[in-house]
Amino acid sequence: MNNLHRLNNEQFENVEEAIARSNATKFGLAAGVFSNNIARAMGIATRLQAGTVWVNHYGDSDVSVPFGGYKESGWGKDNGKYALENYMEVKTISFPINKYH
Repeated sequence: MNNLHRLNNEQFENVEEAIARSNATKFGLAAGVFSNNIARAMGIATRLQAGTVWVNHYGDSDVSVPFGGYKESGWGKDNGKYALENYMEVKTISFPINKYH
């Protein structure tokens, strides 16, 4: 068994190179990390510039989990409470309370 790593069917000598190539794109919708070492997989996942990173599975998410990309892979999030922000406007109204007593 060799120690080569895969990124989109391309082989790389080490994980650092795979992460760098993955993050070099202008898109960042989703990524997947597969490993027997969960601590290592989570470390890689935190370094990937993608809105969703699946660890040891790919493509399935609960509707309550926010989904959306980084960089040029979209604006905002779908699903979950973050999706509501796309349909809301925040307004601040301020007046001096003591002045009217």
